[in-house]
Order: sequence, then C-alpha cells, then structure tokens
Amino acid sequence: MGSDLSLTHAFGRVWDEWQTMAARGEFTEQTLDKFGLLLRRSERYMHLRGAVVLDDVTADLAEDFVTARGRSRHGRVTDAAASTMLGRRSVLRIAFRTLRELGLSDTDPTRDIVLPSRPNGEVRPLVEGEVIDLRHHASFIDRPRRHGAAAALALAGGPSERLCRES
Repeated sequence: MGSDLSLTHAFGRVWDEWQTMAARGEFTEQTLDKFGLLLRRSERYMHLRGAVVLDDVTADLAEDFVTARGRSRHGRVTDAAASTMLGRRSVLRIAFRTLRELGLSDTDPTRDIVLPSRPNGEVRPLVEGEVIDLRHHASFIDRPRRHGAAAALALAGGPSERLCRES
C-alpha cells in the first residue's frame, strides 16, 4: 500500500488518535505531551529533508532523525544519548503502528534501526543533600504518586543515570 498522503496530514491523524487514546486512559498526559513533542520534531526534521508525503519517509530518513545530534540540557550540540535515540525510535514506531491501525500505511521505516542499549552506570547511595532535595521535590508537586515512587526507589538505593553521571 503506497501512500501519497501528506506527511502533515498523516501525522495530524496520528496526533488525533493519540489524543483519543489519552482520553480513554491509554496514555498519560505526560506521555501524550512527550510523544506529541517528538512527533512534531520528527515531522519538522523530515520536512527539512524534503519529505512531503508519507512515502517519502524512508528507513534512512527515519534513522537519520533517530540518531540526529541535538542540544544537551546545557545548550551544547552533542551526539544523541542512547535514551534519546530509543525515545525517538519508539515514538516513530508507535506513530507508524497507529497509521497502520488507521489503514493509512503498511510500513514501518523504524523496523530495522539498531540502537545501543541504555548505558549501565555505577550505582552509589545518595548523599544527605541529595536525600533532602529528593524529599523536597517529591513532596511539592501536583501529582505525587509517580514522584513518590521514584523517591522511594532512590532512597532504597535505586540507580539514577543522572546522579551516576554527575558523581
């Protein structure tokens, strides 16, 4: 099934379907926001590289987006981290699965993209200042259930990639 459906229209239909899924409780609002952000970024990236219709999204273009360099949280342009690439690939994979479910495509350009696994950092206990910060941030939020669980894991010795990198 070839598709001369515009990329903008196709990804718009994906976004509409994801919003419907979120309304049914199949996505959290946080997931919907993150997926929507990455879907819009991928569309912009692909448009800038000449993709106009859905069939223009090749495996090479999808892989280029997934592995594209980006800005770190410190504003420097760097290679994409493994977790960033895995997230980008996941969003594209779910977008194309959604398009297949809507009967708009029968392809998955992300199918053969091989990525490194997430790095395993060294585990260390939190220092007292980190424990205080963690408890403070876990206590003063709107929806504490997930943050409370993260805090409990961290206090029990669960690893944090960010903490491991900064130590």
